[in-house]
Amino acid sequence: MISNTKLKSIERSINNRFDYLRQKVDNIQSNIEWTERAIEHFGTTLKPHEAGFILYDGQLLDFSGGYADQKRLDHAEIYQIYTSEELEKAHKKYKFAGPIHLFQTNSNAIRLNSAQYSGYMYISIHDTQLITPEQIKALEYITYYDTTKHIIYDVYNKDSRAVKYGEVSSVSELKRKLYEYVQH
Repeated sequence: MISNTKLKSIERSINNRFDYLRQKVDNIQSNIEWTERAIEHFGTTLKPHEAGFILYDGQLLDFSGGYADQKRLDHAEIYQIYTSEELEKAHKKYKFAGPIHLFQTNSNAIRLNSAQYSGYMYISIHDTQLITPEQIKALEYITYYDTTKHIIYDVYNKDSRAVKYGEVSSVSELKRKLYEYVQH
């Protein structure tokens, strides 16, 4: 016979696991909703140097502004997918770059700058997000497509302070450096 203490422990464990899974489902739903809004407004591209964000599913959000072969929009233009109430919330929650941070945390997007032929790629993630396997594949595609030799990265918190940053020469090295932020 199992003691009441043991049963309570098992019940807590099951409830914790259930809460964890429910949170994962909620996060996936949020990722989908925000990603769909962004795609509807900006579209997607296959050209890394036209992209502003790598979405959770690996797609590149088109920030070319209609100009071929260049990123013409600032990341802050993401504000266009928000209602006025959402913008107000973003500015209250995040000290700097509210709309960008809110988009990244709600959609699990990676901020991206990849200038064609420069050999450099810059990425930025929020300290509460996880990099998906699809985003890793997109990063590998970008390094191949744009012959990237240097990946500059930062992980920032809600106050826009970098809590981790550096430079690496490959996606596999990036995965090692950001292990705690990569979905396993």
